[in-house]
Parts: sequence; structure tokens; C-alpha cells
Amino acid sequence: MSTTVEVFKKGDTGLSAYEFAVEGGYTGTEQQFIDGLVNSAEYASNAAVSASAALQSEQNASASEIQTGLDAIATNADRVQTGLDVIASAADRVQTGLDAIATAADRVQTGLDVVQTGEDRTQTGLDKIATNADRVQTGLDVIASAADRVQTGLDAIATAADRVQTGLDVVQTGEDRTQTGLDKIATNADRVQTGLDVIASAADRVQTGLDAIATAADRVQTGLDRIQTGLDVVSSAQSAADALAANSSDEIEFSMSMSYRY
Repeated sequence: MSTTVEVFKKGDTGLSAYEFAVEGGYTGTEQQFIDGLVNSAEYASNAAVSASAALQSEQNASASEIQTGLDAIATNADRVQTGLDVIASAADRVQTGLDAIATAADRVQTGLDVVQTGEDRTQTGLDKIATNADRVQTGLDVIASAADRVQTGLDAIATAADRVQTGLDVVQTGEDRTQTGLDKIATNADRVQTGLDVIASAADRVQTGLDAIATAADRVQTGLDRIQTGLDVVSSAQSAADALAANSSDEIEFSMSMSYRY
């Protein structure tokens, strides 16, 4: 820049700012002194613009990293929810299996009760057989006079034998039901184990999702730290620019005041 500013010319009775600078030890020309004052203000302005551009670039990069981290958190939150849904479904299956086991156990108990009833009836029949056998023996002893009683006893034995057969049939049915109940218990125990395996697998998926969320959270924190660092750099640059601008302004005001001094 080569433009000469008239306000820096010597007044009628006083020294110019340049002359004061020379007296203070300045060794450049008057034009160099004027250019230095102008360039200081331009340097401060350019430094502020550069710092602002650097901050914007850093903020854009950090915002992108934060968004990536937030997207990863959302994705893994969905995976965690899916794992929890799988656990809930498996828990329902386990409960269904347990209910089926309880039902089968009730059926087994019913079968045992039927067996007990059959045994009771068998014992009753055996008791009746013994009683009627005694009667037969008595009838044989008095066969001449108690032929009709012998026939009655034989009829009673036949009836009791039928009851014994019925009781044995009931026992067999109870045993069959008991075996069926035990088979159902084994089947539902397998279903319960399958449900527990599904829960364990879903729990592993939930843990994987939580680990991914923690990693994404670390990335978000790193982005925030970078933004803070950029803000600190801009603040330092802004402070330096303000100080430089203030010094340049003071020098220009001092030079103008000295130019009008009489």
C-alpha cells in the first residue's frame, strides 16, 4: 500500500506520530510506519476469519461423528428390545411348559387314585372271595341240607370274580394313564429346556447390544471433547485478535491526535 494519509503529516507546531515513533527508536520509513498500522488491523481481521472457519470445520466433523454415534445407539437399542421380546416369548413358552407339567402331574395323581381305587376293589373282592369260600366250605359240610346255599355261594364267587377282573382292568387303565402322564412330563421338560436355551441366547444378544451402546456413547463423548477443544482454540484466537485490534486502534487514535496537535 502506498497511499499517504494526510493526518499523519506534521502539524504546525507539533510532531507527527511517525516522528514520535522515530524518537522512540523506530528505524523504518514513514510509509512503512503507515503500512504497518494498516496491516495490523488487516491481520487481526484475517486471523479472526481463519479461526472461525477452523471452528466451523471442526464442528461439522464432530457433529457427523455424534450423529453416527446416536444412530449406532438407536440401532443397538432396537436390538436390545428385540432380545427382550425374545426373552418374554421364551418365558411364556416356559410358563406354558410348566402349566402342561402341572396338568400332567394332576393326571398322574388321578391315575394313581384310580389304581388305589382298583386295589381297594380288588381287596374287597378278595375279601368277599374268602368269605364266600368259607360259605362254600360250610355248604360242603352240610351239602345235603344246604345245596341251595352252595349255589348261592358259587354265584357270589362268580360275581366277586367279575369285580376282581373289573378291578384289574381299572388298575391296568390307571397304569396306562400314569405312563401317558410320565411321557407328557418328559416332553414338556424338553420344551422347558428349549425355552431356557432361547432365553440364554437372547440374553447374550442383549449384552452384545449394551456393549455396542457403550462404544457409541464413547464416540459421542469424543466428539463433544473435540468440539470443546475447537471452542477453546477459537476463544484463544478471538482473544488474540481482539487484543491486536485494540492495540492497532490505540496506535491509530494516538497518531491522529498527535497530527492535530498545535
